[in-house]
Amino acid sequence: MNINNFRLELEPVNRFILIHNHDKPGAIGSIGNLLGDHDINISRMRVGQTEGSDKTMIFLRTDAPISEDIIEKMRELPLMISVAAFEL
Repeated sequence: MNINNFRLELEPVNRFILIHNHDKPGAIGSIGNLLGDHDINISRMRVGQTEGSDKTMIFLRTDAPISEDIIEKMRELPLMISVAAFEL
């Protein structure tokens, strides 16, 4: 699947999050730390990048629902461009 020129292999089922971020050290770690601090386990993660780009698109699935409050905290993390939560 291509999303805004980012190629991702994903299964959009149940709940998932799409994150557009700057590709810099600490970006993925900050997401994991935030979720871990709230006892939310990541069950699947895929990262897509276009060649020569300094941005990535992350597909993330978790074992538990993520509240809007935590989504908002994720949006406020450094290096995040956008965070969108979906439920099918």
